[in-house]
Amino acid sequence: KEEEMLEIADLIAEALQNRTDEAALNRVREKVRELTRRFPLPS
Repeated sequence: KEEEMLEIADLIAEALQNRTDEAALNRVREKVRELTRRFPLPS
C-alpha cells in the first residue's frame, strides 16, 4: 500500500499546485475515482 500512499501524496500536491486550473482539477478527480475503484469500501 506504500505505492498508493505515494500516489495519494502526488494527487494532493497536484491539486494544490493547480487549485485554480479547473482542467487540472478534473484530471485529479478522475485519478482519485480510479484509485477508489481499486479499493472500494466494504459493505
